[in-house]
Amino acid sequence: MVNTYTDAQAGQHRIITYKLKGTDPVTPDEVGTINPGEGINVDTDVVVEDINNSINNDEDVIPGDRPGQEDPENPTDPDPENPTDPEPGVDPITFTSATIDFDNPNTPTEGVSYVVNIHAEATFAHLLVEIISNDLTDEMLRGVGLAAQFDLAYPGDLEEALKGSFGFPVGNEVIGQTDVVFDITNFVPLLNIYQGTHKFKITATDANNIQVVKTLTFVVQ
Repeated sequence: MVNTYTDAQAGQHRIITYKLKGTDPVTPDEVGTINPGEGINVDTDVVVEDINNSINNDEDVIPGDRPGQEDPENPTDPDPENPTDPEPGVDPITFTSATIDFDNPNTPTEGVSYVVNIHAEATFAHLLVEIISNDLTDEMLRGVGLAAQFDLAYPGDLEEALKGSFGFPVGNEVIGQTDVVFDITNFVPLLNIYQGTHKFKITATDANNIQVVKTLTFVVQ
């Protein structure tokens, strides 16, 4: 199996999880390499063995999910590849704002507070922000300590600028929380420098791996 990841940006990370349907209890030798030019190489040997056996119906049933169905990082939570359905009539993730119109372009105005309140019934796991603009490029944003794409839950080396310069919530202020205030008021002055359309694409992911995407659009004439 060969997978290639070409969209990784500085300050991001990828969690690659391998699950086994069944395995010998003896841990095999770990063999693998990480080469910046070639990626991650995992050497594996697969041995197929048929085992004929019977199950004693009198044995106690062990409660809980079958091995391999739980989230390896959160063993008590459901498998992230099979998200839990939200309760009927309850939105798993919601976005609200008193000053931002989610459906139409907004005009950035000095003195106005631009705040988005994001709520997740099952708590947040990730809060990815992507800045889409012809002028606010990744290179330009790097100059002020930001990037064109970042995860507030796992900010990496962008934490100082995200938290200190712009006042964004990061790390544990996002992970495991049910409510996050995303205040971009301090970022708005950057938008007024360049004419055109600037977008904030926000992808919120909850603990059940449910995602909701909302895009904030600002137009500078």
